[in-house]
Order: sequence, then structure tokens, then C-alpha cells
Amino acid sequence: MLLFFLLYSLIASFDKSDIEQALEDEKSNMIESLQLYIVDGRTKDLLYNRNIEVEETFTLEYIHSVTNRRVFEEYRVYNEQQIEIYEMRFDEFGANLPVGPEQVDGFWTEFIVSDEYYIVRYQNRLFDRIPLQVGIVVADHTIVFADGERLRLRDIITDRSFIEILVILPNEETA
Repeated sequence: MLLFFLLYSLIASFDKSDIEQALEDEKSNMIESLQLYIVDGRTKDLLYNRNIEVEETFTLEYIHSVTNRRVFEEYRVYNEQQIEIYEMRFDEFGANLPVGPEQVDGFWTEFIVSDEYYIVRYQNRLFDRIPLQVGIVVADHTIVFADGERLRLRDIITDRSFIEILVILPNEETA
């Protein structure tokens, strides 16, 4: 009963405009609060989600199946519905890895040879969803977020699975 009285007193101390403003603020925050979803590519079941912001970056790391060397793909949340790949780094050529500049979707990549890596920089390479066949033996696909969190994808799947990575506003459908 005391709890009810305290809550009633607290609510009674706000006038209607305070409550409406608080609700409007919360609604505004929800619209701006994006989620990064990882879903099963076949069933669309949610496997993982976290808050993420426009312009926030993350890295997809994996071991190349031929070279057995790490590859780093750099992504950025472009807007409320798209993810952009903006860079790839690797230190040894292998199957399906670029060997020079390429034209992708009408734009040329920039190919840089540094002391440590071959670096490919992309322009306007946007995805609504990033499709990925997760390798569990060699590839060890891992997402590294800007805050340092590491997510091994094989820890959220049951077998060699097809997944999709996407950004979404909280009340949108994933299908």
C-alpha cells in the first residue's frame, strides 16, 4: 500500500504536459535507437542484437580458407537501414581476394599496398543485409565492435549456418 501511495504521489506531482513531454522524449529516443540484428538466414530467427548508432563501425574478422591468414572487413552503419563496407585488409593473396583495383557496382576500388597489408577501399558499397555463410572449422568469423566487444559467430549458431547482419529500427520487421 505504501508503494502505491508513493507512486501515486509521484505521478500526481507531474502535470499532464510533463508526462506528455516525457513520453515524446522516449518516443524520440526509440526512433534514434538502432539495433544491429543477426538473424538466421533461412528462418529469420533472431540470434543476436545490440544497440548501434549511425556512423558506428565494426570489423568482421575471419581466417581465409586457402591462405589460412586473417582478413579484416571494415563496416560502418550508413543510415537507419543500410550498412556500408568501406575497407578490407589482408596480408596474402588468395582465392576471391582482390589483386588490384576493381570496378564494383560502377565504382572503382582503391588498392593500397602498405608494409603490413593489402588494403582495398570501397565507395558507395551499401547493403540492406550482409549475407554470410558462417564457417565453423577454419574461418572463425568474429565481429569486433567499436567498444571492443568480440562476438564469435560460431557461438551463436548451432552448425554451419547462413546468417544475415542488418540494422533496424526497433519496431520494424526483420523479414
